[in-house]
Parts: sequence; structure tokens; C-alpha cells
Amino acid sequence: MPDNWGLDRVFLRLMLWAVVACLCWSSSARAEITYKVLKYPELNYLLVSGAFAPSDNPDQLALEVAASGVNAVIFNSGGGAVDKAIEFGRTIRSLGLATVHLDTIDCVAACVFAFMGGVERHADDGSLAIHGGELLAATSSRNKRINLRLEQVETYVAEMGIDPALVAVMASTTGAPRGLTKSEMEKYRVITPITENKYVVQTAPETTSKNAEAPGSTVAPNIRARSGTPERWAYDTLLIYVDVLREGSDEALSFLIDTYADKIKTSDGMLSKSDLVKKKYLSFKQWPIRFYSSNVRNKAVVCTVTCLARAEFLWHLQNAETDQVLSGFTTIILTLDPKTGKIVEESFRHRYEREEKYNPSTLIETWDIDSQVCAITYADQKEILRFCEEKQQIERFFAKTGWCYGTPGKARNKLWHECGADGGNGEIKIPDSNDYPAAPYKGKSVLPDFKGRDRNILSAEAVVREAMRKGPNFGGHYTIVDLECPDVWCSAFAVDHKTGKPTFLPGAKNQKRLRVASAPTTRLVSMQSLYTDGDRCIIDFFELGEDQKNKPGWTPIVSFDVGGSVACKRPIIENLTQ
Repeated sequence: MPDNWGLDRVFLRLMLWAVVACLCWSSSARAEITYKVLKYPELNYLLVSGAFAPSDNPDQLALEVAASGVNAVIFNSGGGAVDKAIEFGRTIRSLGLATVHLDTIDCVAACVFAFMGGVERHADDGSLAIHGGELLAATSSRNKRINLRLEQVETYVAEMGIDPALVAVMASTTGAPRGLTKSEMEKYRVITPITENKYVVQTAPETTSKNAEAPGSTVAPNIRARSGTPERWAYDTLLIYVDVLREGSDEALSFLIDTYADKIKTSDGMLSKSDLVKKKYLSFKQWPIRFYSSNVRNKAVVCTVTCLARAEFLWHLQNAETDQVLSGFTTIILTLDPKTGKIVEESFRHRYEREEKYNPSTLIETWDIDSQVCAITYADQKEILRFCEEKQQIERFFAKTGWCYGTPGKARNKLWHECGADGGNGEIKIPDSNDYPAAPYKGKSVLPDFKGRDRNILSAEAVVREAMRKGPNFGGHYTIVDLECPDVWCSAFAVDHKTGKPTFLPGAKNQKRLRVASAPTTRLVSMQSLYTDGDRCIIDFFELGEDQKNKPGWTPIVSFDVGGSVACKRPIIENLTQ
């Protein structure tokens, strides 16, 4: 689990409000399990939705975890088969995942057994609802088909470290499901205590990026003398190392020369100190515009014979020759030798990376979240402060690189835009569809499986058939079906003529005043919709791509704020060219 569960809980609420609203478009009665990854600076969770059915395979959960790198599971489930939920719980335990539940979504009956699989378990008061229906059916002489015994359930519960006495409480609960109180969850060990990892080192005020000593030939000895413990020294060194990546100065390179061992293990193999320092120097020259956040995420330090220090950072880089811009979140891992004070190994694990073609969208999205967190008054103010500092750091970087905060009513990149020559409104760069070409499709068209796999769009069957009859209108072999309801919540999805499988446009399951613009020869689509959060009309551009298994996926390109609710009554092209 992340170190700061209280603040993560705030983030989860913000994200789940939007996610669950989208899920409500589908029938609440559908049983199959679905998965959605919730990733953000402090979040890395897998949302598991739906009732547990005999056909559900927990191996799919393992595949989702392997593909996404999540470390915790959160449920939105009304129950289902207890034996299947137990299989999911055992899989969660075998993967070493935590489980989390909030009172804004459901985890009822069988879902509670899946929740028990978490290595660490955190839940809101009353959020886990128990019911004995299937447990009672398992012991009924009139229902021998259910191969589930109370003893088997008690064995599983005990394996998960939970008091088996809870099973009797669950079995005796009839009528409407009831939520377990916080005291009951603690009594039966359904939740685990929230404790800090003993190896996590808190940031030392003397060595944060704001007031740390400038990297140079005397930095490492001073850090070691001041830090006191190997763990603190390793963590302080990691912070200075990130300062080096941010500054890229001669003084920073001097720090690396003093701190690297003679041979360092890297992702490129063993390198000599001189070769690695040269590599860093060339990288600094190639990417002269650099941003590394001072907001340290998912930090941990472990010291045995050597010290391993890791932390995740938000970064943004711009290439000097090509103007290519990359951004993302990367975990930096250093292995240090406490005896010599040297770095003996370094590695980088990219959790998320994006090429920014039109605006610094990753920084803008992070700034948006930081702004919301800064407005919170009921959480740990120490934790709030680091997000406020990151917000200010992003603003300083924007000011330095020529980005201004726009005014409502004008087309702006979610209010951030490139400054003009006078520091005011700059030119709006609209994506060119020719940059995202798609080859025409000449094969046979396959309709969706309306009564099986794709039954969630059954109500739109007539509209889908008519739209597909006209041929692809997007991305070569897709037809975008826009249900066109201008003044109410609406939906849009792309149907693949090759497979018949629908793919919902990002965020388009519940959009108001939704308009979609696309063309058959491009993978670029624009979506205009009314964001009720702030009553703003937003135009989003997305690219549709496919992975190695031909599974479609959406990549955000750029977003424009084009005004209030009235703007969403105008065509997309009119809003972009006003």
C-alpha cells in the first residue's frame, strides 16, 4: 500500500465518482467481472466490478495485474458466488496485493470474501456489507447443488488471517445486507492496522530540493555526516541525485563523479564511471528543458549490506534538436554502498510515459489534481503541503517555458496555453488529422454480438446496424456510433468492422451535449462535451491505437476549454476557429 492512505483515500474518491458514473451506463444486472486500472501519482489500483459468476476466471485478474503493475485492488460488486469470490481472494493473496474499499461503492456478500485476500486491507466504516444467503443455502438439505461448506469457508477465512468466528456472524445475517462497523472489522481482523513501512524514510527538511546544498565535491561527505543512519543517508543521496537530473550543471556532474563507484550496474550493463558520466552529460545536452518534481512518491529505503533507495517522480523533458517532448512517472532505484558512500547500481522503471505533441498535458493534469488537493482542509496538512509545493513548482516551470493561464470563454488547453509575444493569449495549435493516417478497410463487416459478448449495447442495435451499413467512418475499419442526445447524458463508441467489438470513446459513456468529429482516413477523433464539474465545454482530441494483440486503446492528445455551457451548442469546428 502507498505510505499515505489518508490522502490516497481522498484521491480515490475523486476518481471513483467519475468511474462509477460511467459504469452506471451498463445494466446493473450484468454478472461478469470487468477490470479498470486507476492510476495517478499516488494511486495504482485495479477496480474489479460486477458479480462473481462461475464463469469468471481469477487468472484474468492476474493478467491485468501483470500488465498494469497495480499493487492494490478495489471492488464495486453486489456479490455473487462465494466459492468464486474465494478463488479471487486466494489469487489476490498469492500476488501480494492490498485491498481497499470506500463507502462510495458496493462490496456486498461474496465480495467481502474476495476483499479478505488482501495482504493489507483498508475499508471505510460500514462499507463492507455482509449477508448469509448463500452460506445458509450451502447447509440446506434442499440445495445440494452448491458445493460449499461452512467449514471450507472458515478454513479460507482463517488462512487469510481473519477470525473464523466472523463466518457465523455472516451466516446469521438474513434480510437486507448490513455493513460491518469499524469496530467489528477491527475485532474480526477484517482490516489491518495502517502502519508506516519501517524502511520508509521521511524527507529531512535540511536536504529537500529547495534548500539542499548545491551538488559538488563536498556534498556526499556532508550528507553522510548529517544524515546519521544509513537509511537516511541513502534517501538524502537519492534526493540530491534527482536534483542533479533536474539541474544538469557542471556542479551536478561533479557530484556524480564523486558519488559513482568505479563500475556501476545499469540497464545497459556494467559501465565505467567515466562512460556513465559522459552518458549523463550527453543526455543533459540533448534534453536541455527538464522538469523533475520535488514531490516524492512511493518512497522506500532498505539497508542490509547495501542500501536500496527508491522513489517515483514526475518528469518532463524537451529535446533541443527535434523539439520532441516526453513526460511521465518513473521510479528511480539506487543501490548504494554505506561503507564507501558510492552508488553501485542505478535503474529506472517507467510506470507511465507519454509523447506530448501539443501541450504539456501530463503536467497540466497533475497541476489540476494538485489544485484540488490544495483546497482540501480535512486531511493531513503536511501531506497536503507537498502537493501545493508541486503545484507552485509546475507554475514556475510553465512561466519559464512560455505557458500562460488562460481566461474562461476562450479556446485554451484546459485554460493553460502558450503565451503570445506580449505574454498574453497565444496561437491555438489544433491537431492535424494527416498526422494520424489510417488505411481504408476493404474486408467484410462483422456485426457486434448483441445477445452475447456485446449485450451492453443491445438497446442501440438498430442505430448500430444502420451506422455500420454506411461503412467505416473512423480509423480505417471503425464506425463511431454517436447516439446524439444533445441536452441529456449520452454515449458514443467505435465498432470494429473486423471483429464487431465495440470500444467506448474515453469518458463517453455519460457525457452531456456530446459531439464527435471523425474521418475514415484518420485515427484522430475530437469529442466536445459539457463537463458538469465547473460547467465547462471541453473539446478533447484522442488517437486510437492498437497493441500487439490488436486490442484498441485511446491516447489523449490535447484538450481545449472553449467556454461555458452555451459553447457546447455550437459545432466543434466553430468553437476551434472562433
